[in-house]
Amino acid sequence: MKLSGFNLHGIVVIVFVMSSMSSTSAITKFNVLNFGANPMGRTDSAYGFLKAWDAACGSADSSFIYVPKGRFLVGSLAFKGQCKSPQIIIRIDGTIVAPLDYGVLGKSRNWFSFEGVSGVSVIGRGAFDAKGPSLGLVKLPTVTHVLPEPRINGFTSLNSQMFHIVINGCKNVHIQGVKIIAAGNSPNTDGIHVQLSTNVEILRSSIKTGDDCISIGPGTKNLWIEQVNCGPGHGISIGSLAKDLEEEGVQNVTVKKTIFSNTQNGLRIKSWARPSSGFVQGVRFMDSVMRNVQNPIVIDQNYCPRNENCPGQVSGVEIKDIVYKDIRGTSSTPVAIKFDCSTKNPCTGIKLQNVQLTYMKKAAQSFCSNVIGKAVDLVRPNSCTLPCNSVTQIQRLFTRNHLQQHQFSLPSSPPVLNPSSSSDNQNHTYSIIQNSAVIACLRANRQTNLLFHYFFAEQVMEAARAAVNGGITVLEIVRSTHVGTVLTAEDAKTAIKAGAKFLTSPATVSDIIDTVRDADVLYIPGVMTPTEILSAHNAGAKIVKVSTLYPTFTPKYRWCTIHISYYDALFSHSHGCFPGHNYRFSRWLYRSGSDIVVLSDAIFSKEAMNQNNFKFVNQLVKSAVLQGKTAVERLTFF
Repeated sequence: MKLSGFNLHGIVVIVFVMSSMSSTSAITKFNVLNFGANPMGRTDSAYGFLKAWDAACGSADSSFIYVPKGRFLVGSLAFKGQCKSPQIIIRIDGTIVAPLDYGVLGKSRNWFSFEGVSGVSVIGRGAFDAKGPSLGLVKLPTVTHVLPEPRINGFTSLNSQMFHIVINGCKNVHIQGVKIIAAGNSPNTDGIHVQLSTNVEILRSSIKTGDDCISIGPGTKNLWIEQVNCGPGHGISIGSLAKDLEEEGVQNVTVKKTIFSNTQNGLRIKSWARPSSGFVQGVRFMDSVMRNVQNPIVIDQNYCPRNENCPGQVSGVEIKDIVYKDIRGTSSTPVAIKFDCSTKNPCTGIKLQNVQLTYMKKAAQSFCSNVIGKAVDLVRPNSCTLPCNSVTQIQRLFTRNHLQQHQFSLPSSPPVLNPSSSSDNQNHTYSIIQNSAVIACLRANRQTNLLFHYFFAEQVMEAARAAVNGGITVLEIVRSTHVGTVLTAEDAKTAIKAGAKFLTSPATVSDIIDTVRDADVLYIPGVMTPTEILSAHNAGAKIVKVSTLYPTFTPKYRWCTIHISYYDALFSHSHGCFPGHNYRFSRWLYRSGSDIVVLSDAIFSKEAMNQNNFKFVNQLVKSAVLQGKTAVERLTFF
């Protein structure tokens, strides 16, 4: 849910932090009953509330306004300063209800507002009942103004016409022990919304609503959410972002020990597909339980509810450094993990650790598009975020018409680059790649201390020599950092200057395409899904590299991936080489339209690299090249 300024809707209950009081400070008490408020809910008590406020505001002492048990019918209220009282506490033990005639509030901008005051706190075990269900889809403008350092403790918010609690432009906020209730089918009734605020805590609360239990908007920093029960509702969401071209980012968010029950989403990040200066970084989702959740883990950078008036552009929001740790439970749909990231700014630094999600007591599925990350410990469903696999394929890029009309069926002739759109050098590079059968993928990580700019570390150079001497004609150098494989436009420029003939990246990066457009360099973006293939094609890529993680061959789409164990059988001395596996290998390559196989750990084994055993690397290379060329030659027989 995106909020702008103070144009908010619904029962928005904002309260303000109470500075610590000295036990010796004088406190003057004001009971609203003494000022004419009616606890039977038969007449409007707004006048009694305002008179009590005026008295408390005008007191030179710290003030305590008490709303006892009962039902208090209250129309629009504006509590105004400047107050003499240094601190005002409002304790609500009763229920404040909105008028049944929504037109009464419809004429006013706010239901409750605090204007020109500070040092106010609202506490108690009472409730705010906005009569939302009786209003249907009518949305009333009932915003309260937000002042610094709010504190919310203990009360219940019922039947909001829109947002229940909004924290906007605040610092040092503490929300604890609140209960929020709205119908599960009531639209836009976010439980708690935070934006443009810093140092916010939301603890030990229960939220049942028709929209996000907690929504996190632009400009949120240092947010801590812990022990929150959510459901029904749309989960805990960062966004939607990219509503505006210029907007602040979201950073340093922790969501811990949460339970989601029968919600639409669990842990969600969402942005519209349009340019934006926004970003999301430094988010930790930890120790959460999913109970029959439609989308337990989701990043959606093509957010467009109901698919109406969608921007149809590319999200400019940059999402990075996101951790999902100790997430467990059940998904109500087959896809439990969905990362649909921007083609312009792929999600990076996505980490899954000890994630166990199932669907109908069976293994769930994951979906990834334009995402770079890693999996640690047990992750179920299998992670699709790994940036560089031991086995990948370079696959020809079909046109949109071919994909739609032929469902990924293999064309009759080998793929070639379009001469009108590619230079001779690019075509020459492609020809070398196509005839090489196997590309050696040499990963440069912190252990090998590879400096990608202009020179190689000694160990990497020796490994490269072993590969070339073994028959490798194409070498892919992968630059790695602690967040995974990366390649930016600046990296591309540096690689081109160093003499690279082709460039690859884990996802399609538009800036790299622009960088290499006028250079005699072939760019091969990484993809994993048909959607990513189309995105790469639309961005101008000529061929793509299809990464494989697990078998997903489906005759309907003629889409083939190969399990890593088959390559272990082909290239590992411990398993040997089996004709049956060779046959499957050839057949799969043919059906998938792949031109070459890229091997990483199967050639540069971790054990050999750690021991600087380049002779063994050379043996692995020779075996791989032999088997790869044999497989390619057999393509003509299938």
